[in-house]
Amino acid sequence: MCLVWRRFQQTPTVITIDTTTHPIWDLPFPAVAICNFNKIYQPEADRLKADFQRVGLTNAQIEDFLQSLPKLVRPEYITVNVNPGMRAMAALGYTVETLMRRLMQPCDKMLIKCAWLGNLYNCSKMFRTIKSTEGFCCAFNYHAMIASDSVATCYRIPSTYQKFVPGVISSNTESEQNSDWVPGVEGIEKVAGSGRDVGLSVIFDLEENFYGGATRPYIGASVMLYDAEDYPEISVLTSLAEPGKEIDIAITGTIVESVPSVRTLSVERRRCWFDDEVSLKSSPLYSYPTCVTECRIEHIRSLCNCIPFYYPHSYTQTRTCGLTDVHCLRTYRRVLSSLQTPIDMGIENSTLETAECQCLPQCTDRWYSFTTEATDMKQVKYDAPMFQYYSHGLDVRNLSLIYVYFRDISCLKYRKDIWLTWDGLFASFGGIFGLCLGGSVISLIELVYFYVVRIFHKRNYQAVISVKKSVTSKLQNKNIKWIDVTTNPDVNNHNPEMLMSSLWVPSNNSTVDDAASLSTEFKSFRASTRLKHNRIIAN
Repeated sequence: MCLVWRRFQQTPTVITIDTTTHPIWDLPFPAVAICNFNKIYQPEADRLKADFQRVGLTNAQIEDFLQSLPKLVRPEYITVNVNPGMRAMAALGYTVETLMRRLMQPCDKMLIKCAWLGNLYNCSKMFRTIKSTEGFCCAFNYHAMIASDSVATCYRIPSTYQKFVPGVISSNTESEQNSDWVPGVEGIEKVAGSGRDVGLSVIFDLEENFYGGATRPYIGASVMLYDAEDYPEISVLTSLAEPGKEIDIAITGTIVESVPSVRTLSVERRRCWFDDEVSLKSSPLYSYPTCVTECRIEHIRSLCNCIPFYYPHSYTQTRTCGLTDVHCLRTYRRVLSSLQTPIDMGIENSTLETAECQCLPQCTDRWYSFTTEATDMKQVKYDAPMFQYYSHGLDVRNLSLIYVYFRDISCLKYRKDIWLTWDGLFASFGGIFGLCLGGSVISLIELVYFYVVRIFHKRNYQAVISVKKSVTSKLQNKNIKWIDVTTNPDVNNHNPEMLMSSLWVPSNNSTVDDAASLSTEFKSFRASTRLKHNRIIAN
């Protein structure tokens, strides 16, 4: 029973498989972001050099400054003097964020053709510039923090879920590309099937000839998949895309749904939060990845007194980290990568210095996993709307192609429920007691009742004895005779009058008033004893 009680207190919930064939159209399509490793787009850098030269910077100083900028995304120790470049940037009115935004490869330059559910759309309308831990990226179906020219970050609550309606897949037309509606903008997209034709297809050009400063020692882009309502940092799936490669990304999804009764448990017991229970600084709805991101921002603020440019601006009074802060970011990078939540704190890790985050998992959540296949593309005769590169004068060896789709028409769904309610707990106690001792809960109640009655009966018996001694002493003091009813023949013959009469009579030396004065005191004694102490047996 102790084990059952401990389990009831420590792990009050249980997760079971609800169904293995939950329809895929009930699972939102993930956000897809393409992040070029090149952070210094050379054509834009050349134009920026002219501005720096006007404020007095030499070519060497400009080059050192530009080559150091990618370290704002992936911090590494800077060995050159970047102070002249920082002063020139401030003199020109640039912030770190606006400068990195200007130096990124524009989405309309990178994205060549985009298709959703087999229909071609304008890539510039489908994809938007967003912030991520990889810097500025081009994202589809993303509805959290959106980067724009006027507002650095803002949060959008998805109004609707766009559900796929089966129909005829049309070919590429000018009207489709110029249509006002584009997928992934007004709401989070959903699909009603699986396979390449029911997903996202993108052809993009990383323009390797314009690499001016990269975060990796090779040409490529990071394709990130994540929940459309989360900032892309925690729980992000990443795949590498290189020029001349075709990548198939087949997604599978998993859903965990808590029953309403789980909400009745305290947070300390269920160890999770519902979306509407906690508001975050950068989101009105709670999510575990965003909570960990905000926790990481808090620790960066406390350690380096700044916030990297690619994070949401939740703190307006805190400055953005510059190149002079990269040394601090690099020093504490391991600590920031070892954040521990209350769930993780139960596991000791003495090898790393860690930082704590008060973030709990979501009671109802979803996540994705994927498998990828990559192959080299060749310049062969292949007629398809996505591959009409001959008319555009493009070389397939410089292009990258990705397909993102669900692998199956169903997904796995778990149900989180209360493991044991109070009535179930009592039933378990009764079953264990009956199995081990041959008793039941009623037996326990009878046992308690027996000891309680015995205690009170003993107290009453002692009170009766005390009253009897007191009355006997008073009778003797008043010279009143005590009648032993056990030797009286009338009592033995069950004479009712004798039984109803007093058990004492005045002696020759006492009066009737003396005996009467004791009647009230002795009345309760005679009624409680019922003549048991005088050995009367009523048959």
